[in-house]
Amino acid sequence: MVDLLVLNGSRAGARFSLPDVPTVLGRSPEAHLRLDDPWISNMHALFESRGETLWVVDLGSRNGTFVGNERVEEAQVGVGAVLSFGRTEVRVEAQGGAGLATGMAHTPTNLEVLRTTVRSERVVTSPGLVPPQASEADPFVFCPRQVALVRLSLTVRLDGPPPDARALRQAHDAAARAVMREGGRTARLGSGGLMAVFGFGGAAADDPARALRAAWNVREDLMTLASGLPPRLAVDAGTATAGLVHGPEGAELVALGDPADRVERLVGEAAPGEILVGPGVPAGADPRLEPPRAAGGPRRLRDA
Repeated sequence: MVDLLVLNGSRAGARFSLPDVPTVLGRSPEAHLRLDDPWISNMHALFESRGETLWVVDLGSRNGTFVGNERVEEAQVGVGAVLSFGRTEVRVEAQGGAGLATGMAHTPTNLEVLRTTVRSERVVTSPGLVPPQASEADPFVFCPRQVALVRLSLTVRLDGPPPDARALRQAHDAAARAVMREGGRTARLGSGGLMAVFGFGGAAADDPARALRAAWNVREDLMTLASGLPPRLAVDAGTATAGLVHGPEGAELVALGDPADRVERLVGEAAPGEILVGPGVPAGADPRLEPPRAAGGPRRLRDA
């Protein structure tokens, strides 16, 4: 086991011992490790052991999880690594001389998060939009672009008990991982849903196909969880204004335009466990894609 030493803020000097079980850090009273930093999300990041190594996983936080100066979706961390959550920094330290190899500060995976080239997202001082001109150095600038979108909504029965908070987090995390495996980027929505965007760094011909695979894998992964939160999904593609919008609380992934409007409508029409597909997705994007049941209607991604 290892410790987390808080380096700054109101709890500077506090030390937390990380158990072997997954541990959530955040601002919510439900978090295992609670830090009263307004820049930290309620459920900000997860620490978990994978074999003999320790990993930190961002839980879709608004202002990101940083290892050193690099913003990550997930990363392997070792003794000596300095992590930032909001404006709070912590250092991984050995507990009683034991712990992880000190030579391994961190190893980001290929699931890199939005704008790893930008180091100041967690301290944003001026609101407003970034200039609408995409570039190789800043692929997430807010501007018109060709995208493929996946919209997820979790089905909650109004006549039943409210969903368990842990099950909700697990569903969101599983969905985000399924999207990132296909190269998409995700944003959590205030309604408890999720939006995924494909097409950052330059549109590719297979973006709609990857979005469909991601939606399928989200459905399969969430149904496997048996969390009582069956997913409803929608996929579409087209020209949208998408990218990071910067405000006083950090950077937010936004997609606006016709395909975004269509996936919002389609996810409301989808039955639990169903994937509906809009007109922007080519017919040959996936062999499981059915023709529309009515002229101009949505298509369905059928079961294999």
